[in-house]
Amino acid sequence: MLLSEWLNQRPETIYRYVGDTWGESDECTTAAVWAETVQEIGYDGPSYEVRGDDVYYMGEMVLQEVSLAYQWAYPFAWLEHHIEDMSAEELRILIPKLIIDNDQIQDIFQEEMSEDGYFDLQPVID
Repeated sequence: MLLSEWLNQRPETIYRYVGDTWGESDECTTAAVWAETVQEIGYDGPSYEVRGDDVYYMGEMVLQEVSLAYQWAYPFAWLEHHIEDMSAEELRILIPKLIIDNDQIQDIFQEEMSEDGYFDLQPVID
């Protein structure tokens, strides 16, 4: 099987180029793009070997499958990142979207509300 055929069997898989013959080292792109590249440059012959999910050319690793992960570990980390750059007005708009109801506000800020005297009874004058 030609290398381009093998790569085209997994077209969306991301590979990092770790060689120095086919292009820029550390370039990451899909297997489909690498299939086109090896055809264009004439490296589509039998001199390659697949070991696991990596590709070797004449005994040297040239394409390494890349594991994918989200940029942020969890949604709150993403939110923290964006809050750092928000203006006070943007935060005023955001907060009501984050908090569903009054009970949730109290659950989250119980201690701070108590310190501010929120739960202290005040006389009501009619």
